[in-house]
Amino acid sequence: MQTYIALLRGINVSGKRILLMADLRAMLYKMHFQNVKTYIQSGNVVFSSPNISSEKELEILLEEAIFKTFGYEVPVIVRDVENWHKIARTNPFLSTNPAEIDRLYVIFLANEPSSDLIHKINPESFFPDKFELNGKEVYTFYDSKYSNSKLTHALFESKWKVKATARNWKTVQKLAEML
Repeated sequence: MQTYIALLRGINVSGKRILLMADLRAMLYKMHFQNVKTYIQSGNVVFSSPNISSEKELEILLEEAIFKTFGYEVPVIVRDVENWHKIARTNPFLSTNPAEIDRLYVIFLANEPSSDLIHKINPESFFPDKFELNGKEVYTFYDSKYSNSKLTHALFESKWKVKATARNWKTVQKLAEML
């Protein structure tokens, strides 16, 4: 049995697409997932799957189930436990800014961006904010706040043509602990 983390984007924000975590857990149990746990109301789910071993397959399955159950189109990005622990260990900004974890985020991409699109985002254009792409994750360090920056998941989605969602470093760490 494999353990996964599902990240839902855009739920429970500004009174839109309200999805209670208890209802989300119930949906996953009904789908025969096990050990379902949620963290805060923004759509972070840890669960085990006895049958499915593909992150992509789980993303599609969960998106379809959420739409069928709640009537919302909600993008979902899934990582397995091994990938999550790697993400939690390899943040390049953690060693240079360890006391400033409130300004560290990870933007999770559904797919690795196409090499011909990567150049569409110039890191120097966002200075003093910084980012580093590592596979399907974009590690970011914000000079002030994520909400004050143009370096957001929406930018990566539009320029790199990939589905994306962001989590702050405290959430990344908490989910790693929950595994």
